Amino acid sequence: AARLPNFALPVAVEVLGTGTYPRLPACLKEKIVPETPLSPSADKDTKIALEGIICQRMVANDLPDELFNFSIGDGRVTFTVDNEFKVALTVLSPAFTLPWRLLSLDILVRDPERPKDSLVTPPQVDYLHRLAQSRLFMKDAPLQEIYNCLRILSLSGCATCVFFL
Repeated sequence: AARLPNFALPVAVEVLGTGTYPRLPACLKEKIVPETPLSPSADKDTKIALEGIICQRMVANDLPDELFNFSIGDGRVTFTVDNEFKVALTVLSPAFTLPWRLLSLDILVRDPERPKDSLVTPPQVDYLHRLAQSRLFMKDAPLQEIYNCLRILSLSGCATCVFFL
């Protein structure tokens, strides 16, 4: 005669009664259950600490003169080089061994005949973003490297990336 399998009644009662399953394996829990977001005060404290770490990094790095137009806020530093580019960077750790992370990149070079139109397309900006991030992995002078890279692209009117993409 056919037999039905034993159902996990204690587990079912626990899940239905409490709404949770505490014995869920950690590997599944990490992938499925979302982390609880930071409270607004913890978020603010984290950003303030992050801004302090960014200030320490900037003091420790030789900053090119052209990158002295910057602002620090919201857990990031934003460098603006007029009519060329604007980049926002952050760090993931206070450890100086971990590189800067590029959050955003805006190319400010415009065609004088069409100042509202960008010279680069979104796929080209993605390529430039990856290129700039790779320059930040340079150990010696990452900010100088990203400046040099974006400066050359800006001065060339992004002709190199437009031609090759």
